[in-house]
Amino acid sequence: MEDLLVQGAVPRRLGRVEARAVITFTTRRRRDAVNYRTLLEKCLGDALVNGGWLEDDTGAEFSFGSVAFEVGPRPQTLLVLAAFPSESDGNSVTPPRLNTQDGTSPPTRRFRRPPRG
Repeated sequence: MEDLLVQGAVPRRLGRVEARAVITFTTRRRRDAVNYRTLLEKCLGDALVNGGWLEDDTGAEFSFGSVAFEVGPRPQTLLVLAAFPSESDGNSVTPPRLNTQDGTSPPTRRFRRPPRG
């Protein structure tokens, strides 16, 4: 996950990150969003802290919102980040959209990896 953040040119030392996910599957069936949300939230929060994007992944600095499911021609997981500067940094931050699937995308802040499960 940290590699995706680096490739996506996410600025470091942020004040807050809000995230959500859209997971595309090739088949339509019922899925439990909590099962996917829990793993994504834990992995992303830890990556943001380990890589120096956030000081901590507590609710004050990091929140993970909804996980939506779609049906499409190929599986993929799209992470959408809203990144906010720290209070000591007055710069505005425009976050990337991280898309994980097979790695065939050009370096446009969209990265792809098939979902598991």
